[in-house]
Amino acid sequence: MITNNCDICGRESGTSLVCPSCRVRLSPSQILRIRSIWHGKITEGTNECFHCEHTFPEDELCGDHFPYTVGRRKDLEFDLRNGVPCCKGCNNSGSKNRKNPNDYMKRLIMCCECGERRMVTCNLTCSWCDEKRQRIEKSDEMKKIFDKAHAKRMKRYYRWKLLNPTINE
Repeated sequence: MITNNCDICGRESGTSLVCPSCRVRLSPSQILRIRSIWHGKITEGTNECFHCEHTFPEDELCGDHFPYTVGRRKDLEFDLRNGVPCCKGCNNSGSKNRKNPNDYMKRLIMCCECGERRMVTCNLTCSWCDEKRQRIEKSDEMKKIFDKAHAKRMKRYYRWKLLNPTINE
C-alpha cells in the first residue's frame, strides 16, 4: 500500500496528503496549496481522461474526485485513492461521458499483491504492482546479461592464463 506523510505535520497519513487531525485546522491558503498538490499527483504521468478516454495535453487535465465526490465524502478530499485524471469537459456532473461510480465500484477487485481495491489485470494485480514487477524483472534481466558477460570475460582470462603461465600479473 502506498503511504504518504502529512504535508502539514509530517506524520504518516496513509493515502491522504493530510492527516485527519491537521485537516480540520487547515487555513484557506493551505487548502488551496494542498488541493493544487492533489490535482498534480492525480494527473502525474498520464495524459488520458478517465471518463472519455481521450488524450489531452497535461495542462488540460485536472484531478476529479471519483468515485466519491467531495460533497459526499469530505474526509476523502485529499485522498489519492479517490481521484482520477479527467479533462475539463468531463469534470462536471452533467457530462454524458462521466462514468457511473456504482458500476465502477462493482468492478474494483482486491489486488492480490498490495491488498488495495483497484482495477486489476487478468492476473489479479493492479497496474501499480504490474509496473513494480516489470521493473524488478527488467533489473533481473540486466543482471543476467551482466553475469553472462562477466562469465565470458573470466573464462577468456583463465584460458589466457593457462596458455601463458610464465607471465606475472
